Amino acid sequence: DVTDASTATVHLNDRDGLFDPANTGSPFFGVLDGAQIMLQCWNPFAEEWVPQYRGRIDEQTFDFNPATRNGVSILSNVQLRCVDLFDYLARVKMVVGVFGDTPPTGAEGTVYYNEAPVDDRIAQLLLDGELTSAWYVIFTGNVDVQALGYDASDVLLTALRDACDAEFPWMANCYTDKL
Repeated sequence: DVTDASTATVHLNDRDGLFDPANTGSPFFGVLDGAQIMLQCWNPFAEEWVPQYRGRIDEQTFDFNPATRNGVSILSNVQLRCVDLFDYLARVKMVVGVFGDTPPTGAEGTVYYNEAPVDDRIAQLLLDGELTSAWYVIFTGNVDVQALGYDASDVLLTALRDACDAEFPWMANCYTDKL
């Protein structure tokens, strides 16, 4: 099995109309789509917040209540649908000439990666996808990944899974969080 993108849904009752899409005075107006989100639980014994989920807001849905307060709708049910990093990686199409290494003769028109240690390949893929190194941890690999070409229609997550699979076929996996 492979790890797919995880989702989280936040349900809230917006009694002040802050999530009303027509409320231009809200601090949330126009800034939630694609915004990063971290969901945490309070541990009263350790007196600290414990991260449970990190991703971005993918979609907002609303059930409007016809009542208003100060001319702003009161939303009875707001849902924030969230997705994690794998959703992003599954949407990034690899671009010929931008991703990968210079292809050898006969492989022009493909996104080509030279043979490399598995951890170097994973780092190169993540950098090609414009992820900053502060966002990931790569464990040391023990094998080299063979040179490989991808079509421009392939997505970054496919190449990332291929690199992980080279370490231990059908057993290795990648995760969105080192914990």
